[in-house]
Amino acid sequence: MDEYQQLLKQASQALAEGSWKTAIALATEATKLRPDLVQALLLHAGALMDGGMFTDALEIFDRAEEINPDDPTIVTNRGICMFELCRFDSAEGILEFALELDNRMAGAHHYLGLLMERKGDWLDANKHLARAHKLDPETFSLPVPIDDEEFSSLVESSMMKLPTTTIRDLDKVTIDIQLLPDEQKLTSYEPPLSPQILGLGMTDVDTKLKSIVLYQRNLQRIATDKADMEKQIRMTILYELRAQPD
Repeated sequence: MDEYQQLLKQASQALAEGSWKTAIALATEATKLRPDLVQALLLHAGALMDGGMFTDALEIFDRAEEINPDDPTIVTNRGICMFELCRFDSAEGILEFALELDNRMAGAHHYLGLLMERKGDWLDANKHLARAHKLDPETFSLPVPIDDEEFSSLVESSMMKLPTTTIRDLDKVTIDIQLLPDEQKLTSYEPPLSPQILGLGMTDVDTKLKSIVLYQRNLQRIATDKADMEKQIRMTILYELRAQPD
């Protein structure tokens, strides 16, 4: 095994273990050895995505696309980066093109489903999400089915299971429920917040009172069942309570 292949193997292992910084360093060294091949670029970009560095990842995918134009994997990942950067119109066009290249791209179907949710097109959203799940059930699960009333009940039961001291703190906190994060709120941060955030805490500068918004659809998507969703709601509330004021 030559040095290039050894670096790729080590980078892949590091990425699988969640060591995205190490994967970036190894993939960068591999790219210096073989700048004409895309494997190291894809590992580099994948590690950047794992680290939430979507702007940097997008630049790497652009470089990879120059070498391998119309590669559906590269196109799909460019679309995912666009989605995470809240560039929704661009993301939609790119992901649709990825499916024109290869209709079996599970990631393209999944993220198009998320985009259709944001547009309120639930028929197409569910179609794409179901297709992604069928193609790759381990990576893309279906949202836990639950109506608004059930979700509100889960929020209430989750709050009752918080530590006693935390429950007392909730007297100064309002908890709201929204279906999905508002684009304007996401893009008021730099870089933008992920459209897949589970909740967001905000503190009023004048009153010092805190509010927490829970995003129902994202919580439905991350949970495995209703019991797990209750746990995810509780963890989100705790996280946002402990977060620094925005």
